[in-house]
Amino acid sequence: MTKLYRSLIFVPGNNPRFLEKAKSLPADIVCFDLEDSVPDNEKKKARNLIKKAIKERKKYSPSVYARKNSHISGKIPADLQEIVQNGIDGIVIPKVNNAKELKKIEKAISSLEKKRKLKPIELIPSIESAEGVVNAFDIASSSKLVSALVFGVFDLLNDMGIEYTKQPEGAKYARAKIPVDARAAGVLALDAIWQDIKDEKGLKNDCKIGKELGYSGKTIIHPDQISVTHKSFHPNKTEIEWAKKVCKVYLKSSKKSNKEEPGKYPFTRGIHEGMYRERFWTMRQYSGFGDAKLTNERFKFMLEKGQTGLSMAFDLPTQIGYDPDSPQAEGEVGKVGVSIASLKDMLTA
Repeated sequence: MTKLYRSLIFVPGNNPRFLEKAKSLPADIVCFDLEDSVPDNEKKKARNLIKKAIKERKKYSPSVYARKNSHISGKIPADLQEIVQNGIDGIVIPKVNNAKELKKIEKAISSLEKKRKLKPIELIPSIESAEGVVNAFDIASSSKLVSALVFGVFDLLNDMGIEYTKQPEGAKYARAKIPVDARAAGVLALDAIWQDIKDEKGLKNDCKIGKELGYSGKTIIHPDQISVTHKSFHPNKTEIEWAKKVCKVYLKSSKKSNKEEPGKYPFTRGIHEGMYRERFWTMRQYSGFGDAKLTNERFKFMLEKGQTGLSMAFDLPTQIGYDPDSPQAEGEVGKVGVSIASLKDMLTA
């Protein structure tokens, strides 16, 4: 089953009741938070509670992630020590400014994974600064473990010195750029949170804008936002019909190709009966010069010396369809490849 990223809900890691409730939430991803929603004097408590929750991973229906503290907090080692364990599906990394920062954190996580014999954990960097926006593509493409980027609007506005509004003009460029960079890097993008949990109409409109920009889902902060978010990022009727047509064509093509066999006409499954399972790879020399006779002599010499494969190089007039006596071919015949102008030439070469 394909993993969905329509919703990622942040759950305060210092609240046992919220962690318990998260077990049955219909969100695609629950993310236990150690950062913004947890006061400094409760970080240790939150780590212990999250560690316990991850051990009960089987009781959680959604995918389970955790958001650690930022790279400038000095709390990363303590955070990773507790959250990098069997049961965690991914880690949200806040306030990533450049690929170097991400690689450093990835290295620390990888070290713990090896010690604890864990499978590689997914990473979701959060872009929350002007520097991060500029480097979003580099960040997204810096590791195979990156599955998505998150747009963090509040810290971005703070970094830019812009006052927060529900649709801030100063964030529009960054909001539009991040899903483009994510797609170019082959990963998904999750839109910023909608802070007013009582404004359902505003949330719905914000999700619509996010989907039109190319986001695959949204980060949220309250269970009441899940339903609206899922409906907004669910494929629409046109997308579903298009997908059905693609599947229909694929299945029809597969059935047809199953009747055709390798090594048999019309050779749609290859010219060799055993395909390449029974054939050695060859080092092929790309060669050809002068006329067909000279090239044939050269090919024979090369085969005598141990060459295992040949690829014929044609001169430019041959490649673009000019006869060697054409005025357009003057000065180019037999150079950087062999001149082939007839069936006789082909048989000779």
